Amino acid sequence: FLGFYVLSDTEFHSFMMFGKGNFMYLKSDWPYNKVPNLYKMYYMIGMSYHLEDTVSHFFHPIQNDFFEMLLHHYITIMLVMGSHMISTWNFGIIVMIQMDIC
Repeated sequence: FLGFYVLSDTEFHSFMMFGKGNFMYLKSDWPYNKVPNLYKMYYMIGMSYHLEDTVSHFFHPIQNDFFEMLLHHYITIMLVMGSHMISTWNFGIIVMIQMDIC
């Protein structure tokens, strides 16, 4: 539940995710948004999890869905890196939190 703590003081933490903000503020300061250190830490934790899962994927016995899972991990890493590079941290954190819950 680190993601909910990261979003606890943001103005875009919506009531749908137990916050008090509004999703309309997600892009209010893009592309010049200031990124808090907690965002960076959460992104590093999320990226390291997916990188480790990709590497460990090669050391497990091959199953029927090997290539599908490999593609899934590759796409996830590209999405996290892409959202970091184009400075859409707010959207990326919302998506990462929703996927952590699943």
